[in-house]
Amino acid sequence: MFGIFLTGRKGMVPYCCRSAADSRWSRNMAKVDVVVPQLGDEENKVEEATVSFWYFDEGADVKEGDDLVEVVTDKADFRIPAPASGKLAKRNANEDDVVKIGDVIAVIET
Repeated sequence: MFGIFLTGRKGMVPYCCRSAADSRWSRNMAKVDVVVPQLGDEENKVEEATVSFWYFDEGADVKEGDDLVEVVTDKADFRIPAPASGKLAKRNANEDDVVKIGDVIAVIET
């Protein structure tokens, strides 16, 4: 018999058939912060931006590089891409919120 089996209180259980409710079998999710990057160049540094539009709701699956959120400054509009693939677990800023450069505006679980 070939395959991956886990041993536990129920004996040997095929890996594909593990219970999601059994916390010992649940996968550890890594969390990736979505940070407002430095916007503009050295001469035109921007200190803050306003969240204009979210492209995804919380709980949505996102792929690395997808446009995640659009922010607006007094100089230009910027799209911030997802830094990793996974689930958009939390949005820390709402539309029309003012955020500072370096703020964590969302969390993605990979």
